[in-house]
Amino acid sequence: TVTFTSQADVRLPGLITDHMVLQIGSPIRIWGWADVGENVYVSCLGNTAKTTTDETGKWYLRLPPGKPGEAFIITVRGKNTLTINDAVMGEVWLASGQSNMEWPLAKASNADDHVTRSANSQIRLFTVPKLKADAPVDDVKSSWQLCSPETVPNFSAVAYFFARDLQKDRKVPVGIIHTSWGGSPAEVWMSDEVLTGNPEYKLDILGAYPLQVQKTAKAQADWDQAAAAAKAEGKPFTQRRPGPAWKPSELYNGMIAPLIPYSIKGAIWYQGESNAGRAYQYRSLMADLIRNWRRDFRQGDFTFLQVQLAPYMAIKDQPSESTWAELREAQSLLSKTLWHVGSVVITDVGDEKDIHPRQKEPVGARLA
Repeated sequence: TVTFTSQADVRLPGLITDHMVLQIGSPIRIWGWADVGENVYVSCLGNTAKTTTDETGKWYLRLPPGKPGEAFIITVRGKNTLTINDAVMGEVWLASGQSNMEWPLAKASNADDHVTRSANSQIRLFTVPKLKADAPVDDVKSSWQLCSPETVPNFSAVAYFFARDLQKDRKVPVGIIHTSWGGSPAEVWMSDEVLTGNPEYKLDILGAYPLQVQKTAKAQADWDQAAAAAKAEGKPFTQRRPGPAWKPSELYNGMIAPLIPYSIKGAIWYQGESNAGRAYQYRSLMADLIRNWRRDFRQGDFTFLQVQLAPYMAIKDQPSESTWAELREAQSLLSKTLWHVGSVVITDVGDEKDIHPRQKEPVGARLA
């Protein structure tokens, strides 16, 4: 936690807390808020930088990076002083997508064994709380946690296994920022600027949203009516109530924007099920999502690793059309057309009867 030595005027974002991992070889980026016009000093690793808050009270500083694995203290001073303990230089990765990325370690294969052996202070976990927002937000209510049997059970299984194997291989601390939401389509993870700037997306995605809202409202009303009828007749009713329509950009605003401009090494991405019905569009949509994130994080063409969809649905006697296969093709093409984009094949570790295959360890291992 951030320790306050006096009345707090200077404030730091949730990403800048005890146990944070800072990207090797990248400038240490520290930002926050204070009174308008206040001078702010940041010190770490023998360096001190100074700035003055802007007209909104925000400030931003960059300092030289330290050596890999080096732990240190960061001191932020304005009218008050904040101290960040046990910051380390390592590799920082963003983990995002829908339910198969969100799937927790506690529900993965051999979960008890993995959780029991998970303690490793060289792996640090950061979970972004679920938040839908109509406009970009600037902070996230969370903090860095050391990986342990107490902190890892509800963390993304794929992200954990990736971090575990990467840390073992690279011999440096690894920080994983997990930000995902089950059922989410790719367009909700993209900025409004990118979507409105493309005529196709403006028509097919933004233009279709009002109709999706109407369809969802009707589906929810039908569900309510059916549930009430079943209750009145004393019959069981196990269908899940339809959720709200996904609004384009809402998760970018609430769960990606507040992470910028934190320095990262790259991103791992497990998503596509919710876009399988528009597999051809996914070719351009995902390319634009990757460009969107790379532009906004301002760290060049950082590594972007995607997990191809696992097999799902009953095996058929004869070959037939498959939207999932078409989406896998789109994912494969992305790795051939964009720099530093890779695809992980998991067709051998899926479950045709379960859209959420429990074997997450091979997925993380292949990403690493």
